[in-house]
Amino acid sequence: MKTQILLYTTLFIMLSCKKETVTTTYPVMKYQDLQNIKVSLNQSSVSIDVDNNGTTDLLFAVGVTFDPITQVTEKQAQLICVVGTFIPIKSNTQSPILNFGDRISTDAFPGYQWNNAWLSVLARKNLTLNNSSWTGDWKDASHKYIPFTVEKGASIVYFGWLELSFDATTETITLHKCAISTENNKAVKAGN
Repeated sequence: MKTQILLYTTLFIMLSCKKETVTTTYPVMKYQDLQNIKVSLNQSSVSIDVDNNGTTDLLFAVGVTFDPITQVTEKQAQLICVVGTFIPIKSNTQSPILNFGDRISTDAFPGYQWNNAWLSVLARKNLTLNNSSWTGDWKDASHKYIPFTVEKGASIVYFGWLELSFDATTETITLHKCAISTENNKAVKAGN
């Protein structure tokens, strides 16, 4: 008898609990097909106007740099965000690699800080060493996403993403597509 009462009580409690589903809505995005633009050492940089306002927001390049202090010459796959555009950065030059569906918001990247007018080194190759190979978080990236924001004033922030790949063999960045939110300060999902 006690077992039946316990069973009925447990069943009653389970049935009386109401399960609520929390639905997160994401804003409408403005998309650009970048038509798999290739960025390599033998060409000039490629600039992207993500919000179609006639000004460059992101700049991609593959270049050779020399550090006079360390005496190291490197090839670098670089992303430069210009004034008004921010990317999350840690350890001075590292940007997060996102997968399709990852959330992009101001608090989505612990350990990173959103920086403006900044250079991010996606991958690097030390030319001072013999037989060096590419290193860096993005050295094997294939159809991954980099988050960014475009700010239009103190409290007007539009989140976005750019899909890119990096091929260490051809030393080429490929820019696939990008998108930016049409709504202020609303989190977005990479690739959506």
